[in-house]
Amino acid sequence: MPTEQAGELIQAICKKRIGESVEITDPSVAGMFAMIAPQLDEDSKKYQEKCDRIKAAREKTELKNSESELKNDESALKREKSELKNDESGGVSVSDSVSDSVSVHPTGVNKRAREAKQEKQRHKFGQYGHVILSDDEFNTLAAEHGEPQTNEAIRAVDEYCEQSGKRYKNYALVLKKWGFKAVEEKARSGTTKQGIKQQGNKFNNFQHRDYDFDVLERRILNSQIPPEPKETG
Repeated sequence: MPTEQAGELIQAICKKRIGESVEITDPSVAGMFAMIAPQLDEDSKKYQEKCDRIKAAREKTELKNSESELKNDESALKREKSELKNDESGGVSVSDSVSDSVSVHPTGVNKRAREAKQEKQRHKFGQYGHVILSDDEFNTLAAEHGEPQTNEAIRAVDEYCEQSGKRYKNYALVLKKWGFKAVEEKARSGTTKQGIKQQGNKFNNFQHRDYDFDVLERRILNSQIPPEPKETG
């Protein structure tokens, strides 16, 4: 086939592929194209069917993903509602309706909510705010040792943390282990002196004292006043 005829045939095939109208002037080329055209139509049909199947499968997958995300959102919403109601009711089982009923165990899903609530109720004590106690912890210590003595122990631990850079997980335990003992030791050794400034709330309503922290730290390191073992950097 001459180059000119081959070029016209290839051009006709390309136009057929992209859906354009085909005009062939050469009778020989037209005859050859008439033989090829049915196969081109069959190939185009198969290609379109394949594209349709791929599109349908993709849409089906997207629909399943959307349904799964919706179910996850509904489950998360139910858990949040359950935790909120359990937080308000003190850890008992709650039920919104027959279709939205969730049983909450006191040591189960509501544990994080109770811990978060307890954390919100904790306060910073002392001049530097290193001693962290809940109202219940402070009241318990004050009932056992008296509020003035408790505030003195808080001051001792707070100033020790400020000077040493140490931090503890359980300050109520630290106060019981050596905070009150430190105050008693200072009182007995005469290394405390009366201050005159006094705050007007229960978190700082104790007389300010100056402590010899070198002596305090030596006593702690010598295990005469054992420190709380669980400390955080």
